[in-house]
Parts: sequence; C-alpha cells; structure tokens
Amino acid sequence: MCLNKLYLIIILTLSTITAFSEFKISSLSTEQIELMKKHKVISETPPVNIHNLRMLTVSYYNFDGKINDGNIVIHATIANAFIDIFKDLLTIKFPINNIELIEQLFIRGQTDPDIANITSSFWDRDIKHVGIYHRYDQVYASKNSPKSLITNILKLFKPSYTHNNNKEMQYIYTEISSSLKSLHAYGFAVDINPIQNPIVYFIAADQIQPTHLANSLDENNNIQFYQGIVRYFPYQGIRYANRKQNRHGLKSRHGMVENVVEILAKHGINDWGGDWDMPIDYMHFQIPKERAYILEEMTNVESLEKAIEYFNLAKDYYNMHKKQIESAFVIPKEFTNSLLNFYRKDPKSFYSQLKLFSS
Repeated sequence: MCLNKLYLIIILTLSTITAFSEFKISSLSTEQIELMKKHKVISETPPVNIHNLRMLTVSYYNFDGKINDGNIVIHATIANAFIDIFKDLLTIKFPINNIELIEQLFIRGQTDPDIANITSSFWDRDIKHVGIYHRYDQVYASKNSPKSLITNILKLFKPSYTHNNNKEMQYIYTEISSSLKSLHAYGFAVDINPIQNPIVYFIAADQIQPTHLANSLDENNNIQFYQGIVRYFPYQGIRYANRKQNRHGLKSRHGMVENVVEILAKHGINDWGGDWDMPIDYMHFQIPKERAYILEEMTNVESLEKAIEYFNLAKDYYNMHKKQIESAFVIPKEFTNSLLNFYRKDPKSFYSQLKLFSS
C-alpha cells in the first residue's frame, strides 16, 4: 500500500470517529450536585471540594461494536488526561460495556456499578472490602457483611482470630471494617468493565483453622489442607480468572484491561490494581494516593493550574523513568516520611525539589 493511501485511510478513520463522537469537559451544575446528594453519591461531608469535580462527556465503543456517548465525573486536575485516554480507547476500539453516572444507576434501583458492569469514577464512599479476606496477619471484612457470615468465616481462622464472646466479636468486627475513603471519593480513580476485570480476594491456607476441616487432618491432627479460599467480585468475574484474552480453541473475550494499562499509564493514571497483591483489583486505575491528596489540597490552597502542572510533571517523570515522582523526593525526618506533610509545612523546599525533577 502506498504512503498516500495509508494517510488517506488514517484521515478517514479519524474523521469518522470525530463525526460520531463527542468529548467535552463541564463544571457540575447546581442541579447535578443536588441530584448526586439526593442519591448519596455525594455524602454530607465529602473529602473533596465538589467544585473541583468535572463532568466528562466521552464516546466509546460498546460490546456490540457501536459508538456510544457517556458521562463520567472526574477530578478537575485529571480531566484533560481522561479525555485523552478515552480518545485513545476509541481509536483502538477498546470495548466498554457502559459508561454511566452512579446516580442514574441508583435511580433505576440498582445498587452497585460493579455488578451492573458500569465503567465509572466519582462516588463518595469508603474503600470497599467485599467479603472477608486475610492480609498482613489481619482479617478484613465489608461493613455490609452480615455478622453471621463474619462469625462463620472467622471460625475458619487460627485461634487468634476466633472469638466466642459476642462483645469481643463486635470489637473485632468494628476493627476489621474499613472506614478509609476510596480515591473514588475524590474522583481520582476509575473502574473499567468490572465483570471482565473483577476484584480477587484471598484467604491464605496457613490461616485456616484445622479443627473445622476434619477431612484435612491426619491421625495426629496435623493440617493437610494446602488450598486457600478465593472470592471474585462481581461473582460473574470468575469467568475471567484466566487473564488471557485469546485462548487456543476457545472464543476470544474482550473488555479486559491488560490491553490498555499502558495507555492509562502514559496519560498519568499509572497505579493499576492488577499490580497489587491483595486484593487484586483488575478493574481499578488511580493515581498514587499521596499525589491525589496533594493535588486536591493544591487545587484548594493555590490553584487548579498549579495542580495540573504538578500532575503533568509527575506524568512526564513516570514516562521517562518508569517510576513514580514521589520516590525521588528526599523528605526530612520531621515530616514523618509524608510528602503531604512536607508540602503542607515546607512548600518552598517541596517546590525546590520539584524543580530539579523538571530539568
């Protein structure tokens, strides 16, 4: 194929996408904010300044190969980055099941965007530990998990986790419930095709209480049980336990995010839940947590332009060095290894170091 024809095809392809697509950034209207509050997408005490949020209108290919438009709410500092991300996803025809606002989902009576397979970002909620799992010698559970379920699951653990006293059990239940805000509550995270990219939770085999696994014991009551417990959420995501898109002799599957991890990273969204050990959160993309907190504070205290400048610098640093810019800072001991404290209490030194990374 000659070069002129190739250019013509590219131009026609891009013009077709432009003709049937829309990309724009808008501030949230008063009516939209009230609707989000009514349906508890925004809590009474949100961690983010709601005026720092933006409504994105984007186009995408759905699972039927057709172009749809959808809305998603994102923090203002990363709004332009996400416009570029969705344009790239449209160009490569990456399929997305549905992009929809959380409140529209709730209006229809559905309660969870993951189960509905909705690609979404902002939702003022805590970190969502679904079910119960073990991590770093601690047990975690969802706040919404039934107490009976927690009690039964805890019986599977070693004696240090087994509590018969109801009062003590309530204490453990409170301790293992997460009250930390998710980065979704700031608009700094996005979940893509949750069913095709589920969350995977584990209970390690060495934490299972052998007295409740009689068939797994030998004559000396030594444990012979070498399997852990795994839970997928949404449950339909178990069909995607094997992460290969194309498998010999089987129908290929689409909407799995491994194909687009580098696209999001290139545009600054370079913390992927698929890289985590526990849980593995394939659907989840965010910026590093401390950067998110600094960007929110920087937007409020200084300006949105200053925050965008920091975000872009961090993005460029990652693309050049393949590591997060935060790892390059030298944080004085008095700030307890917290870059956020460093920024708050010694902004002059913070920016002095930041300037070095831009050269």
